[in-house]
Amino acid sequence: MRNKVICFIIIICMLLGIQNFSYAASFTVSSSKSSVTVGDTFTISINAPGITGRFNISSNSNVTLNQNSVWIEAGATTNITATAKSAGTATITVSTVTISDANGNDIPNDSKTCSVTIKEKSATTPQTPATPTTSTATLTSLTIGEKTYSNPSKDITVNVDNETDNIAVKAVTSNGEACSISSTSGSKSSPVKLSEGTTNIYITLASGAKYTIRVQRAAKKVETQPNVMEQNNEEKPEEKVKLLLDSLKVNGFDIQPEFSPEIYSYKIDINMDENDVKDLDIEAKANTEDAKIEISGEKDLKEGENLVTITVTSADGAENVVYQIVVNKIVTSSEVVSLENTIQDSILQEENNTPSKMQIIIVAVAIVTAILGIIFAIVEYNYTKNDEEDFGKGNIFDYDKELKTDDENNESNGYVEELYKSKNIENEFEDFNDEKRKKKSKGKH
Repeated sequence: MRNKVICFIIIICMLLGIQNFSYAASFTVSSSKSSVTVGDTFTISINAPGITGRFNISSNSNVTLNQNSVWIEAGATTNITATAKSAGTATITVSTVTISDANGNDIPNDSKTCSVTIKEKSATTPQTPATPTTSTATLTSLTIGEKTYSNPSKDITVNVDNETDNIAVKAVTSNGEACSISSTSGSKSSPVKLSEGTTNIYITLASGAKYTIRVQRAAKKVETQPNVMEQNNEEKPEEKVKLLLDSLKVNGFDIQPEFSPEIYSYKIDINMDENDVKDLDIEAKANTEDAKIEISGEKDLKEGENLVTITVTSADGAENVVYQIVVNKIVTSSEVVSLENTIQDSILQEENNTPSKMQIIIVAVAIVTAILGIIFAIVEYNYTKNDEEDFGKGNIFDYDKELKTDDENNESNGYVEELYKSKNIENEFEDFNDEKRKKKSKGKH
């Protein structure tokens, strides 16, 4: 029994020894640098003595790897290149996928890691000053538009017509070094965009030499010879361009009249019932790029009339031009009521200040009546006076004087009776005279 136990223990130890021997194979992971700077590269080495199989390699985001999976034969060492992207601690992990020992026995999967410190680049790191170039490179050929110049001067003027809005530029250097193109119109490559007036094109060589091309684009409707080029040994003054706005726009509204650089006053009507805006979004561009533009009065608009001013000032401050926009904010409904009230007030005021037709008629009738009364009184007075004179003269029966007009012939019957009585008086007067004569005759006898 004792011998059996001893044999059993020996067998178990042998089995454990075999297993431990099988699993004793392993691998290592190491880095060529423990600390690097952003942008540096370093090497990750995988050493697997006695192991064959596939290994996966991974890292955190501040490192990039040139490989993520490798196959390693027993006893071989494999290197992986890593690049530092950002500061921090980079952790590289190597994991087995399927591996076996030299005897072909499978080995359980395992993983190893290594860490590398990544530092930021120092902004104060001294750098060796660049050696100044002593190149004497020049332009051997310069093509502008359709004309080519050999060994051009450093200042050239080109005149083009108004229809030419861009021009091709090609430069060739004496030693083949690079050159760059820039312009006052903003173009940095060929063809160069041209503005109206003068556009300066600059060609700068890597050695520092600089050439200037002054392209003068004619104004509209001005006939010029296109692409006429002159080489200037002396710098010529730039053509004076009148300072104006090249464009004016109020986003969301139409200005009246339509914009023109030579028109300086505009108007905008804003119906507050539809769009009660407080601020205006104004876009203005001058015809010269170095001009300064100031806008005032476009904020916090009030009801009624608002004045917006756009001032364009030249770069040297010697010239300025002012544009104005009158912004009229109105409320349609209130203005209609106000207009109606104004009209009614005007009508009432006119009615109060103007006599009515009835008043005019009454006054006219009164005046006519007064005049007729005066005329009638005068006629009556004259007529009565004539009657008295005629009665005294005995001409009371002079019908031609008494009855002169149709109106007098149409008088009442009372007047005829008075005439009849007058005739009786005359008869009595004649009888009285006859009796008086008779008495005188008797006295004489």
